[in-house]
Amino acid sequence: MLKVPDEIVSYGLGNFAECLIARYQLALLVALRDDLQVPANSVLLYDPKFLSVEKDVLTSFGFQVLKENEEAKRCCERPTLFYMPHCGKSLYNNLLFANWSPDRLCHVVIIGNSFTNMVQ
Repeated sequence: MLKVPDEIVSYGLGNFAECLIARYQLALLVALRDDLQVPANSVLLYDPKFLSVEKDVLTSFGFQVLKENEEAKRCCERPTLFYMPHCGKSLYNNLLFANWSPDRLCHVVIIGNSFTNMVQ
């Protein structure tokens, strides 16, 4: 049975102040948060390329901007949606490796790049 996530973690959103595609991706993130009714303070984001103005915008939405690069090694103890639109294979690998057990993997949902393209 699918569970509504308790939190949303976004890695690699991109510079939405400068990039139209990143703005669309931010809009999707906000729509997902609204539709899934995840509290704003349970939305966590990290991108090493965020500008200070972008961090301010995200904070004004009530989102949490992570200060440290987790390298996608977050362990899931509760249902979590990972939104990873601009991430490479290593971040997906880190996330799956950190949660590669039945009691953790069941809490992970990923919206991101196709795994098929990563294998090829």
